[in-house]
Amino acid sequence: MSADSHNRNNLILIGFASCGKTTVGRLAAARLQMDFSDLDLEIEALFRKQQGYTLTCRQIFTNHGRDFFLDLEAESLSQFTGKQAVLATGGGAPLPERNQEVLKKLGQIIYLQADPAVLLERMQIKGVPASLVDAPSVACFMDCVKERHVVYSALADAIIATTRKEIQAVTSEVVTFYEQHNRHII
Repeated sequence: MSADSHNRNNLILIGFASCGKTTVGRLAAARLQMDFSDLDLEIEALFRKQQGYTLTCRQIFTNHGRDFFLDLEAESLSQFTGKQAVLATGGGAPLPERNQEVLKKLGQIIYLQADPAVLLERMQIKGVPASLVDAPSVACFMDCVKERHVVYSALADAIIATTRKEIQAVTSEVVTFYEQHNRHII
């Protein structure tokens, strides 16, 4: 089995911030008996390794700028190659073309799509993503959701709507899709 075909057995979850990627990813990984990785945590670990101190992704983005963060994100994603796991990306990770190419090679990509009103409600509790902090209006948020939906949809092997679904139901849909497309490893 080549490295590319092995890597293609990963499960990659994409979607807007607060759509449930991390929660569903952890549950799916447990059900599939696979490791789980959160790209945000991978970015923070790489930053800590390179810089010698700890910052959250939001702090890295804010303190070091968008370009620095994107470079760190791309490097973290490229280091994921060769792993066998479920990966929850950050909401912006699928946007740069360089990341899209890596993601396509890594595994089956599932876009967890949530209603914008639900996302906005969740963000009011969790906080607005760093990429929207400078322009936190509802109109800006809606524009961002529309733009990202186009990218996410084009990149995804499957789209799973999560609005008004229990987390276990979403997880079951993710696991079922993955198993149907990766029978040789289950």
